[in-house]
Amino acid sequence: HHTLREVERVLVPEGQVVITGLNPTSLWGLRQAGGRAAQRLGRRSDDERLFLPRAGDFIAYRRLRDWLRLLSFEVESGGFGCYRPALRSQAWLDRYAWMERAGERWWPVFGAVYLLKAVKRVRGMRLI
Repeated sequence: HHTLREVERVLVPEGQVVITGLNPTSLWGLRQAGGRAAQRLGRRSDDERLFLPRAGDFIAYRRLRDWLRLLSFEVESGGFGCYRPALRSQAWLDRYAWMERAGERWWPVFGAVYLLKAVKRVRGMRLI
């Protein structure tokens, strides 16, 4: 939230910002949540790597849109991508290649990665 406030502060009026993020409501986010739950229950050691970065919480797409609106940004466009499950093996990734085409059509908001483009809008003053 602090980063978005700083972007709003330094960006010129009508300036654009592009934000990418990892979607917590995707298959990747579910795998990460399952790995963290397993660590808390002691089923997985801390030195065992999680699939996604360990630091930070991932911000949902809709929450980010709401935050940008509060900071007087207008969201121009947004999109999702990477619908395959989080797998390490190339053979398994190839088997799930069909999910990329199906995901764009049938469950677009569950992509693992999102991209959002917003414009800073500043209201003009009207002299009386």
